[in-house]
Amino acid sequence: KEKTAITPLVNLLKNDDRSRVRVYASIALGLIGEESSVDALNGALLNDSSAEVRYSAVLAITRIGSTKSIDALKAAKEKESDPYIKDYIVKMEEKFKKK
Repeated sequence: KEKTAITPLVNLLKNDDRSRVRVYASIALGLIGEESSVDALNGALLNDSSAEVRYSAVLAITRIGSTKSIDALKAAKEKESDPYIKDYIVKMEEKFKKK
């Protein structure tokens, strides 16, 4: 859980052309679990073209558990075209409500 890795991982999540790299960056950010990465993860959830990246962003957001993600989850639920990810977002919203 290296906090010094957050900035490079956020840069990879935001800027790398390879979706696989963005997936791994979001997973790593979720494992580190620092709230400072939530804005970048929310951005990936709402704007990334890759369904895999959006899914891994939901996983990371849920693991971190920041209330800063509630609005992003609601917006993503309305915007998401992948039914699997949309269903997972609904389930994660329920988890946030129970906190």
